[in-house]
Amino acid sequence: RTSNPGAPFVQDAFNPEKVYIMVARMVARLGKNMIGNFGFSSAGIVVGATYPEDLQFLREQFPSLLFLVPGIGFQQGKLEGLRPAFRSDGLGVVVNVSRDVLFAYRDGGDPSGFECEKEIRKKAILYQNKLNDLLR
Repeated sequence: RTSNPGAPFVQDAFNPEKVYIMVARMVARLGKNMIGNFGFSSAGIVVGATYPEDLQFLREQFPSLLFLVPGIGFQQGKLEGLRPAFRSDGLGVVVNVSRDVLFAYRDGGDPSGFECEKEIRKKAILYQNKLNDLLR
C-alpha cells in the first residue's frame, strides 16, 4: 500500500479484493517458509503511513510480515497512526523518514547546508524519541 495520494486509483480498483491485499497475500505465501526466531518472514511489504487504517488491517491479517513504512514527514503521514502497524511486542515496522531527515537543514539556522549533519542528527533523534514514546 504505497503512500502516494494516487494509490487508491490503482490499488483499490479490483473487486472483491484490493490490489495491495493481493500483493500482501502473495508475499506472505512466498515468505511462509522463511520465518525467523522472532516470528517474521524474511519477505516484507511497503505500507504507506498515509493510510493508517490499511496499516491496521494488514498487521491483523499478516502478523509475520515486516512493514517498510514511508510517508511520515514530507507526505504528511502521522506517527500516531503507526501504532497499529506494530505488533504488541513493538516489532515489525521499519519507519522511513529519509526525506524529512535529509532536508532537516532547511529547518535549522543554516540554510546553506554547511552544518547539515547537526540538523540531520537532531531530526533523526527527534524521530527516534517520538517512535519510542509511541511504543511505550
